[in-house]
Amino acid sequence: MTVKPQIINRNGKPAFAVIPIEEWIRIQEIIEDRADVAAVRAHQAGPGESFPDAVLGALLDGTHPMKVFREHRGMSRADLAKVAGTSAMYVSQIERGERPAGRKLLPRIAAALRVDMDMLSDTREPRGYHVREARLALRRHPEGLSTTELARETGRDRGVSEAVVRRLEEEGEVYDSGERWRLSAQNQRRRHK
Repeated sequence: MTVKPQIINRNGKPAFAVIPIEEWIRIQEIIEDRADVAAVRAHQAGPGESFPDAVLGALLDGTHPMKVFREHRGMSRADLAKVAGTSAMYVSQIERGERPAGRKLLPRIAAALRVDMDMLSDTREPRGYHVREARLALRRHPEGLSTTELARETGRDRGVSEAVVRRLEEEGEVYDSGERWRLSAQNQRRRHK
């Protein structure tokens, strides 16, 4: 079924095409199918590295991804620290969830472990510093932030930001105002100490 779209002009030039919703849904399905085929072909052309079940099991059990991949590569904390240009103590603190990996350090750790940076994201329960960062970011933006904007503002991945806003929402500290998270009035006034 093909439908002739309604063309809406702006300044004498075509600017928008209006089509029935059924046609739009059909187009979306075709696009998604093509994207799936492209992803399968890309994997077949160069499937990349696969990891043993023990690695997946450790990740699912909640072990910090950096520790899982470090151990998988047979590296000590000191080995990883030396290659990444940091201290073994800092590596240990990151793996225990006490400190975040800095924006400059994370790419070096990923390169040392030969994994994509996204694979090192700790999406377990958000840590205290994640929550503090989110509160500060939301105070700086009283108009609110989407989850993606919050991730960008705090330097965290979207998964961590989603976990943080879920936690803050459960505690009544934030509310969703149409795809934008805002601090509740009492938390907007409170200053982080």
